[in-house]
Amino acid sequence: GNRNTGNCNTGYWNTGTNNAGNWNAGNRNTGFFCENTPKPLFFDVTTDLSWEEARGLVPYIEIPVACKWVYENDMTQEEKTEHPSHKTTGGYLRSQPINLNEAFLIAWAGLDKREKMRWLNLPNFDAKKFNKITGVELSEIIELQESK
Repeated sequence: GNRNTGNCNTGYWNTGTNNAGNWNAGNRNTGFFCENTPKPLFFDVTTDLSWEEARGLVPYIEIPVACKWVYENDMTQEEKTEHPSHKTTGGYLRSQPINLNEAFLIAWAGLDKREKMRWLNLPNFDAKKFNKITGVELSEIIELQESK
């Protein structure tokens, strides 16, 4: 954003940090003219956690990026023409557009049951919302929850 004195703001005239709205003095606000820092939400429900506690609960997951390295030997003639730097670098990065659902499902498939359960044990867990955002099938979520 512009005219911000905090960090990581996408809005305007914020003095806090991590704001997406405008004219906020608090941190992590998405509205306008907010002075207080809101409590973190999980699945659209407010928690009594601090932001540090909330951040600590969300497991790390390595989401695949939308590109992959292609070695010169595997490049098509058209790619070699479009990317002449392959002669120096030995290849190029091929764009692979992938949406969040597809990327999350690839990463999810590599998790063991314990790691998956950390996601399902997040505060206010909502299987339907999790499915909508990540693409993880509801049947798998239910199966994991029943086998706790």
